[in-house]
Amino acid sequence: MALLFGWWVEADSRQTRYWPCYDFGTFVFFGWPVVLPYYLFRTRGLRGFYLTMAFFGLWCAPALAAILVYLVVDLR
Repeated sequence: MALLFGWWVEADSRQTRYWPCYDFGTFVFFGWPVVLPYYLFRTRGLRGFYLTMAFFGLWCAPALAAILVYLVVDLR
């Protein structure tokens, strides 16, 4: 997931023309829970908050699905 976030930020930064440092994609890869919300807020303002929640939702979706499957199987 971190690789996809880093790749997306590199592609998006070309459109927004915001690139704070040379190796920002690697920085996003290693510190995405902190750096990704910063990038989104910096490039989109408060609208970036909704996109941040969407990205964290994508990150949490597999865990929530696994918990749901566990509960369904366990209750049988």
